[in-house]
Amino acid sequence: MKRIITTVRLISTLFVATLTLSSSVFAATQTTEDKPLPPNVPNSTKADDVNAVFVFNRVCYGQMPEIKGVISMADELGWSPLNKEELAQLSPSTKTDKVYGWDTPIGERAFRVTLVQGTIAPALIDTFPEFKNGTSTSCSLILDGRDQGNILLAQLGKLAGKEPAKKDVFKDGLYTTTWAGGNSDTKVFLIGKTDKNKQGTLINVVMLTK
Repeated sequence: MKRIITTVRLISTLFVATLTLSSSVFAATQTTEDKPLPPNVPNSTKADDVNAVFVFNRVCYGQMPEIKGVISMADELGWSPLNKEELAQLSPSTKTDKVYGWDTPIGERAFRVTLVQGTIAPALIDTFPEFKNGTSTSCSLILDGRDQGNILLAQLGKLAGKEPAKKDVFKDGLYTTTWAGGNSDTKVFLIGKTDKNKQGTLINVVMLTK
């Protein structure tokens, strides 16, 4: 749990990292509908071997940009909400409209789910001016140090269905791999982070919508 608390302070760096992406990294339209997880991304039924990408798909990726489903899931499953101080660390700007976070034990694993929705950062608007009146929605799964980075990133690649736009970019002590997609109405960033020991630390999806 101490690892999770430390890692959550790095959440805000996700938003800074996405600002460096240009429109040239987007390929063909990438669907963001609630699609089933590819069969080669397994979920174990063992309590001590829960698959993080499976959880991320069910909690975050398959539901964005809608946030009501995540909030309802948290209420129904009795996740522990973060306190005000912890929530304050998740907000990338004072214009954020909605910030949520929960500690989410699943089996023997300890995850943290964070949800941030608000206006789009000015630097992203410079890149995507057509989204100046849009909304940014981010959902993250903070991991507990049990996921091997190479396996985690390979499974995220299968979930994205394409090659990453940027791979293993080192900043602030973490390596970031980013997949990007979208269309004229939606831009999607799928992000995986690993540490210097090549262990997974975080999975994140950011969606820009008009």
